[in-house]
Amino acid sequence: MKRIEYKESRYLVKVPREDSILIYSTYTGSIVELTTKNISKLKEDYTSYLDDGKTSEELNKLIKMGIIVRDDTDEYDLVKKRYLKNYYNKNKLNITILPAERCNLTCDYCFIYKYANKDMSMDVSKSIIDFIKNRIKESDKEKPFFLRINFYGGEPLLRLDLILDVMNKVLDLKRENQNIKLKTTIITNGVLLSKNVFISLIDHKVDDIQITFDGNKTSHDKTRKFNNGEGSFDIILNNLKEIKNISEDRDFIIKIRINFLKYNFNDCFDLVDNLYSIIGYDHKFTIYCRAITNYETTRNTIDKIEDAIYTNKEASKHENDLMNYIFKVFNYSSLDKSALMPRNGWCMEDNDFSFIVGSDGLIYKCDTLIGDKSCAVGNIDTSGKIHYFDNDNPWVKDIFSTGYLKKCQNCNLLPICFGSCKRTVIENREGYCFLNEDIIKNSLLRYISLGKEGKKSGNL
Repeated sequence: MKRIEYKESRYLVKVPREDSILIYSTYTGSIVELTTKNISKLKEDYTSYLDDGKTSEELNKLIKMGIIVRDDTDEYDLVKKRYLKNYYNKNKLNITILPAERCNLTCDYCFIYKYANKDMSMDVSKSIIDFIKNRIKESDKEKPFFLRINFYGGEPLLRLDLILDVMNKVLDLKRENQNIKLKTTIITNGVLLSKNVFISLIDHKVDDIQITFDGNKTSHDKTRKFNNGEGSFDIILNNLKEIKNISEDRDFIIKIRINFLKYNFNDCFDLVDNLYSIIGYDHKFTIYCRAITNYETTRNTIDKIEDAIYTNKEASKHENDLMNYIFKVFNYSSLDKSALMPRNGWCMEDNDFSFIVGSDGLIYKCDTLIGDKSCAVGNIDTSGKIHYFDNDNPWVKDIFSTGYLKKCQNCNLLPICFGSCKRTVIENREGYCFLNEDIIKNSLLRYISLGKEGKKSGNL
């Protein structure tokens, strides 16, 4: 029998502990804790592999988890193939709709280049429905069709009528085709999210909703304010309280995002306590945070807070500190494991089935470029077809085809990073390290400390 050699996977993150080591596979998402004794035994096992093809039970577990791989395995090729299989998936459609390219708040750090101050016409929304129909026709009818619709802006709830009209037509499509698996989200500042509006949304299956706070009342009202300078904190918080009181028989999820700048970071800990007093341990509400970093924009309001914006390196550390507190207060567990799971790309727009449709029918591939018409990659016509302006544009190519990942090929974080933010990759013509081992190790230790072992986790 031919001798088979094995080796450690190149896609591992290791965390030494007192008498053991945590090992996490960025390719499979598996987590294992090995004792010092077993490490020596296993190394001997897979470096002097038996000619008869038999392996120890322990080694078989590590092979199944992707910690150990065959010596002739091209792991980079496996990552690439998995990415490309998802990138060109004909049975997925992720479409972001901008019902209104205007907003009722004036956040200083907003990355929209310039608000068009226009609403989407019913003609454009009809083209979107026709586009969805066309994609379903092109799909494999033997498999489910995963349709994700995201309402974004500006402030999408300024055009609630268009949102409900689109959803009525989408739900008609779903009734005609049981193969459609629908998920619908909306990102709103929460000002217009009254109880009645909320009920209208979830009755139309817009049941995944994100709202944002910027710290507690004082700091929030400083950045998320109306044109007249008045703050929005009390309105949004009262809407959240009303939603919390809605009957338990309704299915929905509210994602509360906490944005923070350097001057209001500490204030966010008080906000977390405040939110806990309202939400408690309710699985329908989740909280996460993001530091404000500088996305290039032509809106000069960002100049007002230039000194309070984080670098990417600073952002990672502070996000981790605040997330640790959020997990402690809300007793989160499964959410933390999701941060460690392998991805099919850095963000959900990096694929051939994702499109952002502006109010005027222009197509974008990154939400941070909305409003800059020079960054539109195409448009949608009245028959529901997408026309690209330049097929050689890196925005409409998979990230491996751009040739910008050369320095990332040997990185152990590639299966969960893919060079990170595609905009940053394109602008710098190479991958950028938003992630690093310290971030992953902190998430790993936090997950393990909660005592929640995932299906792919184990001890040896």
